[in-house]
Order: sequence, then C-alpha cells, then structure tokens
Amino acid sequence: MPDNLLELLEGRLKNHQLPDGLFYQSVAFSDLQRLVGPSAKDLKALMVQCLEQEIWPACFRSNRGMFSAAEQIKLLQSGVAIIGAGGLGGMVVQGLARVGVGRLNVCDGDRFEESNLNRQLLSRLDNLGQNKAWCAKEGINAINPTIEVGVFDQRATPANLFEILAGCQVAVDCLDNLSARYDLQAASERVGIPFVHGSVGGMEGFMMTVSPGEIGLVNLYGPEPLAESKGPAPLLGVPSFTPGVVASLQVSQTAMILLGRSGVGGGKVFHIDLSIPSIELLYLPEV
Repeated sequence: MPDNLLELLEGRLKNHQLPDGLFYQSVAFSDLQRLVGPSAKDLKALMVQCLEQEIWPACFRSNRGMFSAAEQIKLLQSGVAIIGAGGLGGMVVQGLARVGVGRLNVCDGDRFEESNLNRQLLSRLDNLGQNKAWCAKEGINAINPTIEVGVFDQRATPANLFEILAGCQVAVDCLDNLSARYDLQAASERVGIPFVHGSVGGMEGFMMTVSPGEIGLVNLYGPEPLAESKGPAPLLGVPSFTPGVVASLQVSQTAMILLGRSGVGGGKVFHIDLSIPSIELLYLPEV
C-alpha cells in the first residue's frame, strides 16, 4: 500500500465542517479504486489505511460519530455468519454490509418465489427461482465489492454449520424453523461465539442475544425435543415491517458485539408488538 497516501489523495479529499468548528475529511470510493485498480483486497486495505489517518471512505462517512475510525476498522476486519437469507436474513445482510462488516458468510438452500416479494428485501421479479444465498452475494457486492462473501447454498445442518461459522465472530439466526435454530445455537456454543436470535410472526417478533454458556432458546421456546415447529409465521403471515424492526435490532446488536460494547444477553429478550406498538425487554427465568 502507498506510503505517500496524503500525496496520492491530494485534490481528492473533501472537507466536512462540524458544529464545533472542527472538520474531518472523506474520500470517494471511485477515487480509492483509481489508486489500486480492481483488487477488492487492496481496496479494503486502502480503506483501512485511510481510516488510520482519520480519512473516512465516503461510503462510511455517516457512521462517523456513532463509530470511531478505529471501530470502523474493526468492523472491516470482522466476520459474521447469517443463517437464512429471506425476510430477516435479507435485511440483516444489507444492514451489516452497509455498516461495513468485512466478511459475511451467508447460508440458505431455498430459492426466491413470488410470495417472498412482500417482505424479503433481496427478492425481485427478475431473480425469482434463484438461490437466496447467491442473490445475497450479488446484493452485497453491489453495495461494497470489498466485502468477502462466503456463499453456502444449502440448508444449515449440524454437518456443515462449523464450516459456515468458520472465521466469524457472531452467528445471526434468521432461520424459519426451531429445530435448525437449536442446531445453530449448539454450534455457536461449540465454537465459542455469540448467537443473535430473531423470529417474527404477524406483527410480533423476538430478538435475543445468547453468549456462550447461556441457556438461550430453551428459556424462550422450551426443551429442545419440542423444537420441530416452524413457529407462528405460517398461521399469522409476515408483513414487510415486522422483519424490518427485528432485523434492525439484530444488526445493531451484532455491531455492538463486534465492537466490544455491551449487548443484551443474560436471559433477556426483546419482544416487539407492532399492533400497539411496543418494544419491551423481558427477563426470562432459567428452566
């Protein structure tokens, strides 16, 4: 990477005035690309080098204030596994890509169908019949081609979950059946990473973070042998706005975990009821 970064960026930097009279600088993605060419790896390294000098890539400029430059670098160097790329998963994938997480492993064995169009952000008329995980990669690369995307175009099972979670610091549960959720929590426990659960049905949803060593899903849904249900979604339906709220909570919690900020775990769960509307934090008894 160039040692004379400031010289190379001369005339390409944009100044941004802050309310306190200070300013910071940003640089456009296209200008960075001109310096390193088409290599996604080199482009990400250049982004990191800019941030080390408090120069913000323009695509992350609105993160400034919420995140420091060092925290943005940490996100760029982090990995997250998203299991399920439908209603919740498509929104989680988009949120994590836009916030700047550098590696996303996406798993889904299903293909888009027309009934997905009401709520699954990655689905379009022109990609019906295509695998959801590959469509997620296409969507991620259209936002930021420096993000490394691991595509797993099959259902998550105990046999492949460890490969899916490899290199990741958080697992995000966007599945549609309880049995697979229990498998994912068990695999996350085995590899020692937090598990961010989300579920929706009708106008209600749950979001819970489970750290290694915590009971997690059993507290919320009962003993594992009862975990074959797909939950309330087939009966209640899923409008577009319910997964939007739950996915936003999952993305924010994932970012906080990656940055080492305090998250919501320890047997606590967010319950969302948009018919009221309300978001309440519940404390679950251990079973």
